[in-house]
Amino acid sequence: MKIKILIIAIGLLLYENAQARELAIIANKAYPSGSIAIAVLKDVYRGEKTVEGGVKIRPIDQEGSMIEKKFLEKALGTTIDRYKGYWIKRIFQDGGVPPVKKKSSGAVMESVKQEAGWIGYIWKDEVDPKDNEIKVLLTIEVGD
Repeated sequence: MKIKILIIAIGLLLYENAQARELAIIANKAYPSGSIAIAVLKDVYRGEKTVEGGVKIRPIDQEGSMIEKKFLEKALGTTIDRYKGYWIKRIFQDGGVPPVKKKSSGAVMESVKQEAGWIGYIWKDEVDPKDNEIKVLLTIEVGD
Protein backbone atom coordinates (compact mmCIF):
# COMPACT_ATOMS: atom_id res chain seq x y z
CA MET A 1 0.00 0.00 0.00
CA LYS A 2 2.82 2.43 0.87
CA ILE A 3 4.47 1.80 -2.49
CA LYS A 4 1.21 2.62 -4.34
CA ILE A 5 0.85 5.87 -2.43
CA LEU A 6 4.49 6.75 -3.15
CA ILE A 7 4.05 6.01 -6.87
CA ILE A 8 0.88 8.13 -6.98
CA ALA A 9 2.62 10.99 -5.15
CA ILE A 10 5.59 10.88 -7.53
CA GLY A 11 3.23 10.78 -10.51
CA LEU A 12 1.36 13.84 -9.24
CA LEU A 13 4.60 15.72 -8.72
CA LEU A 14 5.82 14.86 -12.21
CA TYR A 15 2.45 15.87 -13.70
CA GLU A 16 2.45 19.16 -11.81
CA ASN A 17 6.01 19.95 -12.89
CA ALA A 18 5.23 19.06 -16.50
CA GLN A 19 2.48 21.66 -16.66
CA ALA A 20 3.66 24.62 -18.69
CA ARG A 21 3.26 28.08 -17.28
CA GLU A 22 1.40 30.65 -19.25
CA LEU A 23 1.71 34.39 -19.55
CA ALA A 24 -1.38 36.54 -19.65
CA ILE A 25 -1.21 39.72 -21.70
CA ILE A 26 -3.49 42.09 -19.82
CA ALA A 27 -5.01 45.47 -20.51
CA ASN A 28 -7.31 47.95 -18.85
CA LYS A 29 -11.01 47.12 -19.07
CA ALA A 30 -11.44 50.18 -21.34
CA TYR A 31 -8.83 48.99 -23.85
CA PRO A 32 -10.59 49.19 -27.24
CA SER A 33 -9.92 45.58 -28.25
CA GLY A 34 -10.74 42.29 -26.54
CA SER A 35 -7.73 40.45 -27.95
CA ILE A 36 -4.32 41.00 -29.47
CA ALA A 37 -2.44 39.01 -32.10
CA ILE A 38 1.17 38.08 -31.36
CA ALA A 39 2.36 40.13 -34.38
CA VAL A 40 0.58 43.21 -33.02
CA LEU A 41 1.98 42.56 -29.55
CA LYS A 42 5.48 42.54 -31.04
CA ASP A 43 4.78 45.88 -32.74
CA VAL A 44 3.53 47.34 -29.45
CA TYR A 45 6.63 46.25 -27.53
CA ARG A 46 8.92 47.54 -30.29
CA GLY A 47 7.23 50.93 -30.22
CA GLU A 48 5.92 50.52 -33.76
CA LYS A 49 2.25 50.49 -32.78
CA THR A 50 1.30 53.24 -30.38
CA VAL A 51 -2.46 53.72 -30.85
CA GLU A 52 -5.44 51.35 -30.81
CA GLY A 53 -8.94 52.62 -31.51
CA GLY A 54 -7.94 56.18 -30.69
CA VAL A 55 -6.33 55.15 -27.38
CA LYS A 56 -2.59 55.68 -26.83
CA ILE A 57 -0.94 52.33 -26.06
CA ARG A 58 1.67 52.15 -23.33
CA PRO A 59 3.41 48.76 -22.80
CA ILE A 60 4.84 47.67 -19.45
CA ASP A 61 7.81 45.34 -18.87
CA GLN A 62 8.70 43.53 -15.64
CA GLU A 63 12.30 44.51 -15.09
CA GLY A 64 14.95 41.91 -14.32
CA SER A 65 12.69 38.95 -13.70
CA MET A 66 12.18 35.44 -15.07
CA ILE A 67 8.82 36.51 -16.45
CA GLU A 68 10.50 39.22 -18.53
CA LYS A 69 12.96 36.66 -19.93
CA LYS A 70 10.14 34.25 -20.83
CA PHE A 71 8.04 37.04 -22.37
CA LEU A 72 10.89 38.26 -24.54
CA GLU A 73 11.83 34.76 -25.68
CA LYS A 74 8.35 33.38 -26.34
CA ALA A 75 6.33 36.46 -27.30
CA LEU A 76 8.90 38.65 -29.01
CA GLY A 77 11.43 36.01 -30.10
CA THR A 78 14.40 37.83 -28.62
CA THR A 79 16.71 37.94 -25.61
CA ILE A 80 16.99 40.56 -22.88
CA ASP A 81 20.32 41.81 -24.26
CA ARG A 82 19.04 42.11 -27.84
CA TYR A 83 15.86 43.82 -26.63
CA LYS A 84 17.85 46.36 -24.59
CA GLY A 85 20.13 46.94 -27.58
CA TYR A 86 17.11 47.46 -29.82
CA TRP A 87 15.73 50.11 -27.48
CA ILE A 88 19.05 51.91 -27.04
CA LYS A 89 19.36 52.21 -30.80
CA ARG A 90 15.70 53.15 -31.21
CA ILE A 91 15.86 55.89 -28.57
CA PHE A 92 18.92 57.54 -30.12
CA GLN A 93 17.87 57.16 -33.77
CA ASP A 94 14.13 57.77 -33.61
CA GLY A 95 13.49 59.25 -30.21
CA GLY A 96 11.31 56.22 -29.39
CA VAL A 97 9.78 55.70 -25.96
CA PRO A 98 10.55 52.28 -24.46
CA PRO A 99 8.07 50.32 -22.33
CA VAL A 100 7.62 51.39 -18.74
CA LYS A 101 9.46 49.15 -16.27
CA LYS A 102 7.72 47.72 -13.20
CA LYS A 103 9.18 45.48 -10.50
CA SER A 104 6.31 43.00 -10.03
CA SER A 105 3.11 41.60 -11.44
CA GLY A 106 1.19 43.49 -8.76
CA ALA A 107 2.71 46.76 -9.95
CA VAL A 108 1.86 45.87 -13.56
CA MET A 109 -1.75 45.14 -12.64
CA GLU A 110 -2.10 48.38 -10.68
CA SER A 111 -0.72 50.42 -13.57
CA VAL A 112 -2.94 48.68 -16.11
CA LYS A 113 -5.99 49.45 -13.96
CA GLN A 114 -5.15 53.18 -14.00
CA GLU A 115 -4.93 53.90 -17.74
CA ALA A 116 -7.03 52.72 -20.71
CA GLY A 117 -4.10 52.09 -23.06
CA TRP A 118 -1.68 50.33 -20.76
CA ILE A 119 -0.73 46.73 -21.61
CA GLY A 120 1.40 44.38 -19.54
CA TYR A 121 2.12 40.75 -18.84
CA ILE A 122 1.77 38.65 -15.72
CA TRP A 123 1.59 34.94 -15.01
CA LYS A 124 -1.84 33.63 -16.00
CA ASP A 125 -2.34 32.11 -12.54
CA GLU A 126 -2.02 35.63 -11.07
CA VAL A 127 -5.11 36.84 -12.94
CA ASP A 128 -8.07 37.20 -10.60
CA PRO A 129 -11.16 36.21 -12.61
CA LYS A 130 -13.24 38.46 -10.35
CA ASP A 131 -11.14 41.52 -11.14
CA ASN A 132 -13.25 43.50 -13.60
CA GLU A 133 -10.68 46.30 -13.95
CA ILE A 134 -8.44 44.31 -16.30
CA LYS A 135 -8.96 41.95 -19.20
CA VAL A 136 -6.80 39.21 -20.67
CA LEU A 137 -6.03 39.88 -24.33
CA LEU A 138 -3.85 36.83 -24.99
CA THR A 139 -2.25 33.88 -23.21
CA ILE A 140 1.13 32.48 -24.22
CA GLU A 141 2.53 29.15 -23.09
CA VAL A 142 6.15 29.62 -22.02
CA GLY A 143 7.16 26.29 -20.49
CA ASP A 144 8.29 25.83 -16.93
